Amino acid sequence: MFVTVFLYFFTRGLLPLIIVWAFSSAVVNNLGFQTSSLGSDFLKAISRKENEPVLQAVARTFWDVGLAKKTYSTILKTFTQHLAKELGVMCVTSALEAVIITLMLVQVGATRIALDTYSIPLGGVLEVVIESLDALSYFALILTIGIICSFFSHEATMNCLVAGAVALEDHADSFSVQPSKELITLAKSTVNNFNNRWSIIEIFLFLSVQLYTLILVFFAGAGLPLSCGVTAHMYTEKMHLYWFPFVIIFSVGHFLSTCVWPSAHGASEYRVIGVLLEAFLLVIVYIVQPPLFGSFLQILFVVMPAAYLFWYLWMKVHYENSVRSAKPEEWRQQHQRNMGIYICLMAQLIVAIILSIISEYSIMRVKPVYVG
Repeated sequence: MFVTVFLYFFTRGLLPLIIVWAFSSAVVNNLGFQTSSLGSDFLKAISRKENEPVLQAVARTFWDVGLAKKTYSTILKTFTQHLAKELGVMCVTSALEAVIITLMLVQVGATRIALDTYSIPLGGVLEVVIESLDALSYFALILTIGIICSFFSHEATMNCLVAGAVALEDHADSFSVQPSKELITLAKSTVNNFNNRWSIIEIFLFLSVQLYTLILVFFAGAGLPLSCGVTAHMYTEKMHLYWFPFVIIFSVGHFLSTCVWPSAHGASEYRVIGVLLEAFLLVIVYIVQPPLFGSFLQILFVVMPAAYLFWYLWMKVHYENSVRSAKPEEWRQQHQRNMGIYICLMAQLIVAIILSIISEYSIMRVKPVYVG
């Protein structure tokens, strides 16, 4: 019961509060885009004609080989338009996700968890008020975290491009360019600015990976449900037949709808597909009218944050691989080591979630529950 309550309040309370605070410190208090990478003095410096080879090298190494053949004005325009489009899609899909997921959680009874767990004798009107407030809290939480992660991913992608200019300095021969001291100074300043503003949230993201993984592996290994101490709303021996496909489709849809792809390829298509998959699941839930299994959706308190953690780690892998592939063989060890760490963390998240879903399904299939 303790871990169930911890997951509930950590995911719906402490985690969002820390993220909102970090976002406020990093962006709002610094007047937003005035501190972003492509709105800084670095942009003005790299826009100059003499820095065209540097901009082309960054585009070739960290973005798209074809774009590197264009003029510097075309490259800058392509960068800014693509990043603006990706940010817009991320924000829109985050808003749609908030609506769709909230409606799904209401339909399957997740907003009744307090009423069902403690069997609180309340009048019909008061129960509706409590459920409505719970639903609104889900909507506000999912929307807020989605928008904040969209801005963080946007700035992180820009930071990778600026950091690419820094990478050119120590290996000018490999890149066949020589950045000016002024450009390198401004690039380093921009990268340090990003790291200083977002360092707390990045540390917290790494700690969250370990925390979620430990909880999931511990409960799966012990054969305990994440909803330990929380009972279902009604008796049914077939509840697992509704619960399992719901969780699987939801998890796939949520991972797709939070996708980040820090390159010219972009992630807009994947995010749209993910939202459509979640909308499809919502329609199915309304048509089938399954038993209320919301009390057994503690796994979603892990799946939803894990999706953002996964794509954050993927951004780190993408950047390390870009730098590694551009450097001489003898300079690649550090980046290969970093890539190995991030890939292991990504695999750790996925394996833990899969083990937890299998464990929860096995427990529900073997041991149906009843509330009298």
